[in-house]
Amino acid sequence: MMAAGCIDMIKRIAHWIFLCLICAVLYGAIAYFARNSASPIVAAGGETVFLPLVSTPLSPGVWEPVVARNNPNSRHENGYVQADGLFYLLGGRGIKPVDVYNSADNGWRGTSAPPIELHHFQALIIDQLIYVIGAYTGGFPYENNVSTIYTFDMTTEQWQAGPAIPGDRNRGSAGAVLYNGKIYLVGGVVGGHGPHATTVNWFDVFDPVTGSWQVLPPAPHARDHFHAVVADDKLYALGGRITGSDNFADNTVAEVDVYDFVTGLWTTLPSPQGDVPTERAGTAAALLGDEIILVGGEGFGQAWGSTEALNVNTHQWRILTSLLQPRHGTQLAVCRDSLYIAAGSGAQGGAPELFTQERFYFGDPQPCTEAP
Repeated sequence: MMAAGCIDMIKRIAHWIFLCLICAVLYGAIAYFARNSASPIVAAGGETVFLPLVSTPLSPGVWEPVVARNNPNSRHENGYVQADGLFYLLGGRGIKPVDVYNSADNGWRGTSAPPIELHHFQALIIDQLIYVIGAYTGGFPYENNVSTIYTFDMTTEQWQAGPAIPGDRNRGSAGAVLYNGKIYLVGGVVGGHGPHATTVNWFDVFDPVTGSWQVLPPAPHARDHFHAVVADDKLYALGGRITGSDNFADNTVAEVDVYDFVTGLWTTLPSPQGDVPTERAGTAAALLGDEIILVGGEGFGQAWGSTEALNVNTHQWRILTSLLQPRHGTQLAVCRDSLYIAAGSGAQGGAPELFTQERFYFGDPQPCTEAP
């Protein structure tokens, strides 16, 4: 009987030791995760305690007016780019001089006008040249495709006509990006606005060094009145509409198409989570950090101030602070950690044309006066 009682006591003791070990392991795990997901502070008496970290929501950003000492020409369907702290506002309906904003002295000045009317394009910079490719000329709704590539020399401030665009690839209102020294042109519309026109899904590359033109695999979706963006060896085509149709202002494209420069393949982000949150056309888009910022636009009877961000790593959208002045038909200029937008139209269609400028940023922005 005594032996049996001893065995029973040993079992009970072993059971309690096992429970204590389990508790010790759990406590250690809790302490480890607390210290790796908490913020240490030193309390009175020198004791270090840990407070749980509270996740900080991503900033929705700030739009602020850029009030210069004078104003540029009002315009829309124009380009807007930045180099060395100078911002170039060019093209748009009608023939107007290139207006240059100097961020150092906060003033605008006019330079030379283009040789022909140039509008509906996404401008880009290579060295000292601003390229206009995939543009329209002429009046609504029977605009003509511009068959020549035009450049504006930022050193001489003069325009020059360049190579011809192949006739069967000529269109306006296309997305244009620069990748590894070559210009990639995607989408666009042939023949103006309305059912007499044709929105295309064409994709081409132009080499400004050799002057060669190459046709690439078409995009999954035809679209126009949008801007394309390059991020992490990929081209993103987002926003836009089918202008070659009836009721074209509301015939928007929700899907986001992505071209991988490494694999040479197109994909489309999963729908609906990858779709543009607020469908519209005439948008401006640019890369800021690891997000593509989609701004403004028109459609459904109005100009839009919507500003939305697509994370290029997660392909998740988030809503940002809206423009102070809704607008469409212009471009985002990038300088350091800020985006600048100027001109455009303040309502659906072509009026009123704007001259105002706004700046968007997260956190504390850096000055643009010393930008490379």
